[in-house]
Amino acid sequence: MLPLRDARIIALRNNIQRYCRLLATHLTDVERAFIHRRLAEDRLAIEALEREAVAEERAVAAQASPGTG
Repeated sequence: MLPLRDARIIALRNNIQRYCRLLATHLTDVERAFIHRRLAEDRLAIEALEREAVAEERAVAAQASPGTG
């Protein structure tokens, strides 16, 4: 089973792909602006989730390695 964070990242990436496909279609200015806003939000969400994962990995590695002080 996928961890919740990984599942969330996959869902966000799928959304981004869908938004990109939608941008290739005929849209009103309002629709296009909405999709661009959602793209930006989802990209930021992915970056935050990835930063969180890296921070957790570093914390686990720090706990696993012997202390130097």
